[in-house]
Parts: sequence; structure tokens; C-alpha cells
Amino acid sequence: MSNASADFYGSLPANSDLSASQYCAIYVNSSGKAILPSTNGPILGVMTNDPAAADRPATYQRIGAAKMKLGGTVAKGDKVKVDSSGRAVVASAGDVAAGYAIGVCTDGGAVNNIGTIELTALGVGSNYISGSETLTTGGAASLLTDQTYLEITGTDAISLADGLFAGQRKWFECTVAASTPVGTLTPATVFGTEPATWVFKAVGQGVGLEWTTTGWKTYRVQAAGQDTPAAASTINQLFLTHAIAITGTQDWVLGSGTVPGQVQDFKVLSAASTPVGTISGLFYDEDSSADGIDINLDAAADMASVVWDGARWNPIQLIACTVS
Repeated sequence: MSNASADFYGSLPANSDLSASQYCAIYVNSSGKAILPSTNGPILGVMTNDPAAADRPATYQRIGAAKMKLGGTVAKGDKVKVDSSGRAVVASAGDVAAGYAIGVCTDGGAVNNIGTIELTALGVGSNYISGSETLTTGGAASLLTDQTYLEITGTDAISLADGLFAGQRKWFECTVAASTPVGTLTPATVFGTEPATWVFKAVGQGVGLEWTTTGWKTYRVQAAGQDTPAAASTINQLFLTHAIAITGTQDWVLGSGTVPGQVQDFKVLSAASTPVGTISGLFYDEDSSADGIDINLDAAADMASVVWDGARWNPIQLIACTVS
């Protein structure tokens, strides 16, 4: 074990006498101590020693080929889940779809034999979450694929249920946009003040979400395409470029970004009737102080590019316009 990667192993104090549970799966309780998992539950790994009293170290293997006690007859190639004793039992197709599987048997046997299970790093179901799907009419995104491609024709609604385990990631990308496309992605639960919805309207727009156990958190935003937002509207940050037409005094709202590094571009297509255009938001102004609230544009061909740094939008380039 000393030559193996530390990422493969861990150790926690035992919550109780676990001497009878060597080679069984363990989980962690709210006190940070090792316990046996619940039936079909998530696991930290498979315990490699036999702590005979509370607070003794329980060492466990969390990934790779692990010796594991079997809770019934298990054959090579069977996908497995855990019972309430932390033993490996056969996982049905329904169990796999529900995210209960924790690995694949490579050396089987009968009940209470010690077999070999190829574990995953994340416990519940992560061996089986891979590949992609394509949604052509909206609907529920699968939790068993890494990527969901959206073919949006007209108005589509896409839902995303809560994740199966902390760290699970889902990537959504629009690959078709036709017939005045509006594809609205709505996660069941979002982290903190993350956006409640994402609206896809152009090919190339993408959003990456990661499950945190308390909600989906955005880890990547891929802006693409150009729109012409209506005056007084809130800017859709999945568009990269916003072409605005100013007639008289008009304002647009640029909300806070979600992920540092997001870029938004603005350009004025036309300006008439004593034009006064503003993009309202949180900006660093031109002396780099954090007190800017508007990008000011008033003539055709005025342009501005800004990048989100996690707190405010920072001007990258200003052409014939100002931040104040």
C-alpha cells in the first residue's frame, strides 16, 4: 500500500467496533466517523482493516480492484451495489439506472466469500455515467450521461433532477437552433444564488453544472452567437455579442456573471434621436476602481468588451464609450 497513490486510500476513526466488517464498504456519519452504509447507499470505499473499537483507525480503499465481502452469489461481470452490512450484491438494471451501482465484479463467489470488485472513485453510479444524449424536443436530461446536446426547434423545456453524488458534472450544449429557438434549462435545485434557468437560443451555447449535494453549481459558461436585446431587458449571457440599437435614452441590464472568465461584447448598430445608451451593472471603471455602474454608449460603432472576475465586470476594450 505504501507504493500506491494516496488518492486510492483513506482513513477515518471508526464509529463503533467494526472488526467483523473487514472488506465491507463503509461510509461517514455527521461526526466524521466510519459507519456501515445503508442499503443501496453511497460509499467512501471498502475497509481494508478490522478496527475492534470506536475511534480506532478504519482504513479504506476508494478506487481500483478491491477485495470485498459478498452478500450473495456474485459472478464476474456483475455490476454490484451494497447491502446494509456493506457487502457487495448484484445490482439490477433498475439499480444501475437509479445510480446505486458502485463497481463491477472481476472475481466472484458465494455469500460471505471475499471477491474482487473494481471500484469507482466517487461511489454511487459513477462507473455508469458516461457518454452523451441528444434531446430533440426538450424533456428530462438523463443523470446517467456526461453530456446532453440540445436540438432546439421552437420552444423547448429541459429539466434536470438533483445529482446522484457530489461532484457529478453535466454539460449542456445547443447544437441545433431553428424556428425562433428558445430552449430553457431548469435544474430542480441550484446552489446558492446560481441562475434558476438558462435560456439557449444559438448553436454553440453551453453550460456546465456540477452537483454539490445542496444544488447544481455552474463551473463553465460557453457564450456564442449574437442577439439584439430589447431596451430595458436583462442581457442573456449565453450570447457572446449583443448588437444594440439606441433611440433616445435607453438602458439594458447586465447581471453579475456566474463563472470568472465570462466575456460579454456590446456594439452599437444604430443611434438616433439624441441617443443615450447605458448598460447597467457592476463594473470597474476606467481608473480600475470598483464603483462603475454603467457602460455609456451614444453613437453607431461604439463597442465594449468586458470580462467577469468573480466580483465585477472588468473592461477589456472600450471603443468610443466610457464606464462610469
